[in-house]
Amino acid sequence: MNTGILHSVGRHGINATADVKFIQTALNTYARKYASSSFPLKVDGICGDKTIQAIYNFQRNHVGIINPVARIDPHGRTLRHLTSIAPHTIATAQTINSVAIGFMLTETY
Repeated sequence: MNTGILHSVGRHGINATADVKFIQTALNTYARKYASSSFPLKVDGICGDKTIQAIYNFQRNHVGIINPVARIDPHGRTLRHLTSIAPHTIATAQTINSVAIGFMLTETY
């Protein structure tokens, strides 16, 4: 079971496809559990503007980072917070349908 990433994901990250998919899935899983919006991230392994924006907003609004960098590092605070909800759910999330993260896409940086 995968409960983490090997490389950084987000702005100026390495953005390996498998790691990006893991983060996209984790953000979608978090949003499904804690939000009620209708704009899921596409789990495609591409760290584009929407994924970076979602990471930034997650760090700011849910992790409490005052000046987010929009990057998730292995073993970092954001990853710990994101995977604390249900790592086994995230690890099997390739089977999860699209879920909402619109609350993460509403702000700009």
